[in-house]
Amino acid sequence: MENITEKSILNNLSPIATEKLSLVPKWVEQNHPELSGSSYEVMEGGTMSLIVNVGDKLVLKIFVPKQESRTDYPKDRDIFLGNYLEIQRLGLSLASFGVISLEPKDSVLEAPVLTSKFVNNSTTLVRSFYDLNNLQKNQTIIKIVQKLKKFHQSFGTQYSTQRILDKFDYKLQLCENNIPREDLKKFKQLRNHVQAKNIENEIVLVHCDLNLGNIMVDNSGNIEFIDFDFSHFAPRFAELEKLFLFTFFPRSVVPLNLEQYYNESMSEVFEQFISEYSELWNEQYILEIKLILATQIVQKYNKPEFQSNLKVALDYFWQL
Repeated sequence: MENITEKSILNNLSPIATEKLSLVPKWVEQNHPELSGSSYEVMEGGTMSLIVNVGDKLVLKIFVPKQESRTDYPKDRDIFLGNYLEIQRLGLSLASFGVISLEPKDSVLEAPVLTSKFVNNSTTLVRSFYDLNNLQKNQTIIKIVQKLKKFHQSFGTQYSTQRILDKFDYKLQLCENNIPREDLKKFKQLRNHVQAKNIENEIVLVHCDLNLGNIMVDNSGNIEFIDFDFSHFAPRFAELEKLFLFTFFPRSVVPLNLEQYYNESMSEVFEQFISEYSELWNEQYILEIKLILATQIVQKYNKPEFQSNLKVALDYFWQL
């Protein structure tokens, strides 16, 4: 098998990711010998996994860090695996997500491996979205929302606000010293208002990683979602977390070779999602929603590369 991965991508892999990549031909020979003559390449994906395209037939997601700086890898890996297992436990078939198999520890790669179908004749929406005119962009968002509404299957159980509070508290603790006093005071006031309510809400299956790199589109404009690592059960409005991140800090959710597309925030994308899917912006849960969005802002204070976007996000946030 020939590894056709771009050199720029190979040079950015961690040693452990490089080691696992070298074992892919052996894995293919053992599990899918019919593809043993195919080429393979690393596709762009999250920092917590190595994503490999095998012959435009299969996608291997090997749960190893692509960057050595990720010290939280073992914890996050377990969370991702737990999400898939929880989906199975509640009776949903992983096959409906394009998943072929899930191995908590593959015998060849000696790491958790998720095997899924390659989405044929498609490309990530990020490669075409910015070339669309405004009408085409609006129509594309409508299609995404329609797909998302079908994805949000209800399970009728309850979700405690405490989970939102815990995540905010954790992120705030990491960068509290870097946040201006006035903003810090406002964030804490918002947090205390949410704690006083402690609302419980119906949960649905949420994707929670919606960005243009995780949406596939074919030549006919059909939409498919990929990358369900963050999918779990939560209120619908939890979907706004990554959507807000993508809108105001877009460079944080894309591979390096696509960053040229992501220099400015895109509040109009966020606003159209809300207008097309009003259940995401439920006034009854507005404080919880704001705390979820505040969490995304708070965790950017420690990163100099996001300072210009940070002011835009804050100005927008305080007007909500």
